[in-house]
Amino acid sequence: MKPISDKLRDFTGQNIYVGMDVHDKSWKVHIYSDEFELKSFSQQPDVDLLCNYLQKNYKNATYQVAYEAGFLLQRVSTCSIEREQDSAAGG
Repeated sequence: MKPISDKLRDFTGQNIYVGMDVHDKSWKVHIYSDEFELKSFSQQPDVDLLCNYLQKNYKNATYQVAYEAGFLLQRVSTCSIEREQDSAAGG
């Protein structure tokens, strides 16, 4: 099977929405485009790991992240992810 070309993996001009359920030992991550639910998975609580995943799999997209707590705010900004804090968490 041939690998997907870089052109097909280019998400320039597209929004990628990331919803996160944040816990001390793991994060549940849900990724959506404007039209589809793309992926759901659990990962270690590591911002760099999430940034690397998004940049590798959704190259050049505009990332928007919503999560339930504000403690990630400064670290998430390091990979140029736009942030929206869940209003239920007082944001």
